[in-house]
Amino acid sequence: MLRLRNLGRALGVNRLLEASLGRRDYEDRFQAAMLGAIRPGDIVWDVGTNIRLYSKKFSAITGLTGKVFAYEPSPTNLQRLNTAVASLVNVNVLPFALGEHEGVVVLEQGDDPLGATNRIVAKADRRSESEVEIQLSSGDGLVSSGAVASSNVIKIDTEGFELALLLV
Repeated sequence: MLRLRNLGRALGVNRLLEASLGRRDYEDRFQAAMLGAIRPGDIVWDVGTNIRLYSKKFSAITGLTGKVFAYEPSPTNLQRLNTAVASLVNVNVLPFALGEHEGVVVLEQGDDPLGATNRIVAKADRRSESEVEIQLSSGDGLVSSGAVASSNVIKIDTEGFELALLLV
C-alpha cells in the first residue's frame, strides 16, 4: 500500500483523488473536531508528530498550564521538529515510538520530503540504508515512571502502526 501511495504522490494522482472525493473537506472537519476537544490546561500526546503541524496548534490551545508530549522516532523528522517547536515551552519532544513494551524496532525512512511515509517494519538482520533502529517505549511505563503525564487527548498518526498502538 505504501508503494502504491508513493507512486500516486509522485504522479500527482493522490491530490486529484483527494479533491474529487472531498477529502480536504473531511480533513478540515476532522481537524476542527479534534482541536475543539482540547482545552487550556489539557495534556495532549501527539503520537507520530512528524515535523510540527498539530503540536504547534495543541501548544497554542493548551497554553502555559497545559503540556504537549510530541512523540517522533524518525531522526530526520526529529531535527526539523526540534527546530520548529524550540520556542514552545509547553511542548516536550520525545525521540521514540510508543508501543506495547520497551525495546528496539526498525523504522524504514520514507523518501518523501515531509517524512510522512516512514513506517515501522519487522526487525531484520540485514537493513537497507533507509532503515534505522529506534527506541520503543510503552505509554504505561512512561506514565508510571513519571517521565510523562497521563493525557486528556491523544492524536495518533503512525503510518500504519496505529492498530498495534491501540491494541496495547
